[in-house]
Amino acid sequence: MPSKGAEWVLATKDQDCTSMNIGSRGDRIGMWGHGINIAWESPFRDRFETFIFSDRPVYKPGDTAHVKAITRHRNGDSLTLGGKPATATMVLTDERNRTVLTKPVTFTANGTWADDITFPDTTTGWYSLRLEYPKMDATGNPLPASANGDDEDLQIANLELRVDDYKPNTFEVKLEGTRNRVLGDRVKVPLTARYYMGKALSSAKVSWSAGLAEDYVPPAEWADYHFGDAPDFWHYGQKDRDDETADSDEEESQLSWGAHGELTLNDDGTVDIEMPAPPLHKASLPQTVSLYADVTDVNQQTISSTTEFKLPGADFIVGAKKHSWYATAGKPFAFELAALTPQGQSFTAPVGLDVKVERMEWNTVRVEGAGGAITTKNQSRIIEELKTSVQLSSSNGRASAGTLSFTPKQGGTYFLTATAADAQGRTVLTRVPFYAVGGKGFPWSLEDGSRITLQPDKTTVKPGEEVSIVVKTPFAGQALVTVERNSVLRHLVAPVSPENPVVKLKMTEEDGPNVFVSVIVIRGAADSPQPDPMPEYKVGYCELTVPSDRKRLFVEAKPSSDTVRPGEELSVTATVTDAGKQPVAGADVTLYAVDEGVLSLMNYLTPQPFEFFHMPMALAVNSYSTLDSLLEEALDDRYRGNKGIVIGGGGDDATPVPPCARISWPPPCGAPR
Repeated sequence: MPSKGAEWVLATKDQDCTSMNIGSRGDRIGMWGHGINIAWESPFRDRFETFIFSDRPVYKPGDTAHVKAITRHRNGDSLTLGGKPATATMVLTDERNRTVLTKPVTFTANGTWADDITFPDTTTGWYSLRLEYPKMDATGNPLPASANGDDEDLQIANLELRVDDYKPNTFEVKLEGTRNRVLGDRVKVPLTARYYMGKALSSAKVSWSAGLAEDYVPPAEWADYHFGDAPDFWHYGQKDRDDETADSDEEESQLSWGAHGELTLNDDGTVDIEMPAPPLHKASLPQTVSLYADVTDVNQQTISSTTEFKLPGADFIVGAKKHSWYATAGKPFAFELAALTPQGQSFTAPVGLDVKVERMEWNTVRVEGAGGAITTKNQSRIIEELKTSVQLSSSNGRASAGTLSFTPKQGGTYFLTATAADAQGRTVLTRVPFYAVGGKGFPWSLEDGSRITLQPDKTTVKPGEEVSIVVKTPFAGQALVTVERNSVLRHLVAPVSPENPVVKLKMTEEDGPNVFVSVIVIRGAADSPQPDPMPEYKVGYCELTVPSDRKRLFVEAKPSSDTVRPGEELSVTATVTDAGKQPVAGADVTLYAVDEGVLSLMNYLTPQPFEFFHMPMALAVNSYSTLDSLLEEALDDRYRGNKGIVIGGGGDDATPVPPCARISWPPPCGAPR
């Protein structure tokens, strides 16, 4: 429920009554340690969100910048144009924070503003362009300037602009990664540098560096298959982990390889960059090399270029596909295995695989820390559950494939590992992690306090898709499941237990760009197996990205010609469509034509207003519970301070209080309480 400044919540049922303090942190459930972004102010404070951009990243003194701003009213999830066009004050300051220009600004009915800003002829450095919005009254009308003052609540949008005596790029550099040549333990990549007028750049200095880029990404048709080792966050083979899904800082990264060097261009403006080949991938997967090069001409102008290219690993790679995200104890769980070439084509020769399935068993030890605080230490070990062989074979020219069925005996974290060797003796490996639910016992690592882990089968879920979330609760109970962001979007109550820990949710368009799933599991005292039963709760959070193009506009620009001579005119036709590919009338379109040599000076990025206005939000919903305030049933667990050990106090003249006092409870009817 929206708090709206409330301090207490009062709940009654029949003759029962309870209250909860929501005006302080006393009854609030802490969200520390869940790895989510938490909002620190109310999202329902009406404010402007403004996206400002310009035609290029750098200007010369005296140049004119073409600046544009798009603004919207934000209140929670609501993003609107507002009741009337917004107004603001534009302030331009130089690098010494001296005011260069001040002028009033009025946005159009579409919520846009555009203007040309001319820089002084003398001062270089960083200029700051600010849009300062006046405060609004309760009806949305701007307050007079005298009411604004120097208040930290004044809303400001800012754009940094660079002014320099630069020189446009006079030449271009091309790295042709697709033409790489592997010569034993060396790799060669051709580089070409030419002036824009066509002449070759000769005898220029070249400085280069190379490293390994992203992990292997299979072709789209094999996207459901996993290739290579298990992701680091599954912590395969790591014995001591306090959190089985925490980031790993112990795994030696495959991306640590690098190389660098210096060269001189030949007279024809070309040179081959020669580097040592990176070591073979630990799973013999193809590797992506990222190459960066700087070329400096005789005028000391430096232009850079980058490229990426793939190096093959073994003769083939093996992928494994699960038919479901999690298995169920006591029921068969199927895998499909297939072999591809490093280029992503079907590998049709027979492949013999050695396969094993292992279970990660967690043992939790309670450790007494400083001040007597009790924390948990989780230790894991790998237990082999199955060892067999699978033969992959081809049918009708398709990729060599095979299947495997495994029946887990209990719930927990499992790994399927398949290995083979190619004709050169290179080891090919794929290791697929998966969960099994059901069975007896608690198969997960145990968190401190009331925190539990929520493990979704995917963190990016499209509208209309379903997400399965494993709730790693150590006990059975009723779960309050909520989908939240700036408010509780929807909720359900469902039973969960270590034997049946899965919650399924379907995402909607309203969930974009992101939502948080909260699960609070409650077990009543009547169901507690403890000698001194008390009601208990556990809480977990996870964040889901929900991409949606429902509110995105798509722009297609078509020039009348692919080439144009200096002084000639060029017409450009722009077509704006919505997510349904229907034309949109009345859209505000911005067109800039800028020298590519200027844009490349500071790596200019095309403005993306959609991503700005629909970026992920922080969680602005708090949960509360009075269970932590209950008096412990176990006498040894009750907190006792030392107040009252020494009778009386508060001054030398205080009258001693008798050590024995008697209170009748409840008092007689009609007596004061």
